Amino acid sequence: MRVQPPAGTIAGLIGNRPFLASVFSGWTSALAAALVLIACGGGSSEPPPAESPYEDRSDWPVRELRDEPFDVLHYRVALDLDETTKSMDGQVQIELQAEEDITEVALDAATYGVHAARAGGEELDFTHADETLTVALAEPLAAGETLVLEIDYGGSGIDVDATQYGMAASYDLGLDFKDETDANPQLINTLSFPEGARHWYPSVDHPADRSTFELLATVREDWKVLSNGALIGISEGARPGTRTHHWRLDLPHPTYLSVLVAGPYEVIEDFHGDIPVNYWVYPKAVEDAHRSFHKTTAMMAFFDEEFGVPYPWNKYDQITIPGIGGGAESTTATVLGQSTIHDERAEQDFPSHGLVAHEVAHHWWGDLTTYRDWGETWLTESFGTYSEYLWHAFELGPDEAGENMRRKRESYLRQAQTVLRPVVTNQWRRPNDNFDAHTYPKGAALLRLLRHITGDAEFRAGMKHFLEKHSFQPVDTEDFITAMAEATGQDIRWFIDMWLRRPGHPVLEIVSEWDGDSVEMHIVQVQGPEASMGTVPEAYRAPLSVRVVTESGSEVHPFTLEGREQHLSFPSAEEPHYVRFDADDVLLAELNITKPAAEWMAQLLDDDAAGRRRAAVALGEMGGDEARAALRNAAAGDTFWAVRQAAVEGLDPGSAGDAEVLRTAAVEDAKSDVRTAAVVRLGGSAGAEFLIERFRNDSSYRAQAAAVTALGEVGGGDAVAVIEEAAAMASPRDIVARAAREAMGTGQ
Repeated sequence: MRVQPPAGTIAGLIGNRPFLASVFSGWTSALAAALVLIACGGGSSEPPPAESPYEDRSDWPVRELRDEPFDVLHYRVALDLDETTKSMDGQVQIELQAEEDITEVALDAATYGVHAARAGGEELDFTHADETLTVALAEPLAAGETLVLEIDYGGSGIDVDATQYGMAASYDLGLDFKDETDANPQLINTLSFPEGARHWYPSVDHPADRSTFELLATVREDWKVLSNGALIGISEGARPGTRTHHWRLDLPHPTYLSVLVAGPYEVIEDFHGDIPVNYWVYPKAVEDAHRSFHKTTAMMAFFDEEFGVPYPWNKYDQITIPGIGGGAESTTATVLGQSTIHDERAEQDFPSHGLVAHEVAHHWWGDLTTYRDWGETWLTESFGTYSEYLWHAFELGPDEAGENMRRKRESYLRQAQTVLRPVVTNQWRRPNDNFDAHTYPKGAALLRLLRHITGDAEFRAGMKHFLEKHSFQPVDTEDFITAMAEATGQDIRWFIDMWLRRPGHPVLEIVSEWDGDSVEMHIVQVQGPEASMGTVPEAYRAPLSVRVVTESGSEVHPFTLEGREQHLSFPSAEEPHYVRFDADDVLLAELNITKPAAEWMAQLLDDDAAGRRRAAVALGEMGGDEARAALRNAAAGDTFWAVRQAAVEGLDPGSAGDAEVLRTAAVEDAKSDVRTAAVVRLGGSAGAEFLIERFRNDSSYRAQAAAVTALGEVGGGDAVAVIEEAAAMASPRDIVARAAREAMGTGQ
């Protein structure tokens, strides 16, 4: 799953992309220089304040694995759905097997009334209170015996308070009847994540319980229905003007991955080999749908190879609905927010391919294997987010992939200012507490580091073995540790215990100098020992490397980061042009690197894209005429857009020379991220005429939004007129109009 975070400020409006995930990875911000915690200039890290900035989670419940005395084998859910009365009339047949002698069956059931319970045609007594349906069996069921329980239920006007389940109030948990709007047709959809299945059928609503699933949904005859598995058939419904759509999934999955969507959809057909791949979209969205979905089958082929296991399901559908950002994977059928589909202009600002890749990857990491409990979510969401990075590397190359991972790290580091928790934990209030920037981008960054430690071939062998060994099973971190050891002979427990089962990350102060014969590097880990759901390690360990670049060439020196303080010596007969710490760019950390501006300027000219960007940020923080001259050159001429963006963000709009470069970048740069960053950096100093021209002529919605925001600083009649015009403008995620509304609150 990957959901879009709220964007409350204009920096958020012009910066945020659907997360994950996710909920969470791939965010961009033209104001990133002001937000990033990776400090590359001089100075030192201050100790944490006496009053901790972290949310206190010490009193959160410690969870034990839910253990039912029976195992559900199959659900057969029959629903008659009336969109005019917004009601459902349901019956579920639950085939279960006792794992010990039982006299009753307890199920999760909420928001509807239960009318009857039967087994073998015999009526059974039941109670329904506090979201638990308890059915008394007519006779004890011995361990190993099976039973089919039949329950009649239903209701109308169903409305779930999602906040009671740790979700946003706007999240339509369970079954929801959507009215027609300008943006979407009338339709019905479910959201079963995280505890939503109980709101549309009685069930063991927990990820550890996997079963096959069957749905018979009766809806108006002109609608289509999508669910898990294969469409068995369509027949006349019991009510006039209705049809019943029969779907069946014959491989086991957990309840939170069950789905139902019904509405007037158009279905675009595609294939991955012999596997049907369909895109379910609103009729008006057909023309734009290919833009977002056309890479799906290539992603499936790539992940087949990367994970070493062929796509394990009988089909793959993607369907859009209103009310969510990002996506929610369901087995064989991913639900995506309708903003996934966009016009041609929006592709430069809001491409959906990372989101699509994340959800495709879940059909291995999340659907084929599923976490045993909510505290193990990294086994799906970290892998889903990491898979976005893998796809970037495959399709776009190492520079784009590196920038994608850098932004993932920074999104975690921003959250880490106020949230301190392990990635793997047994302490939470609601399941959704585990779906944050620690699980998504931090977990993805740690998988990148782990792959560096194990080696590419070994890591891929471990993934393949884990997926094959635990197919269609609930899993936990111990299963992953064991599978990696079996496949590679490597024990990764030390890494899991240090980096995922404890909170925090390294905070490093790094100083290096050349003494005539060698580069002497001093590293101090200064992260605090704060206690909140665990203790931050006093010293992290990871194999890394340093690259020393001289006139004669470059040499890479491997070393192991370890200990609270360490001194390293690398032979060098020549004075280095620059020294690059973490030459492979794999470490998740806050870095405070002290070295002179001349060394950063050499790195800006020569290093790889990640290193050049780091140098640009450092020079922007340092300031000074020479540093800004180097940044002006990078802003105008660097070959990679993220370096140009960082250079732009380091320039001073109060300087005539810098302002000229910023204006040129705002107009001429090929990348919308750079143009947007330049407009943001100029702000109101650009003047109304320039900003109005940018609003009128830039092809980027984000750049237009930035211009509108800056016009709010300028004020005056012309600016106000354009802001009012922008407030009525349609744009993806309403980005331009939202910028205008904020500008109205700050402008004259």
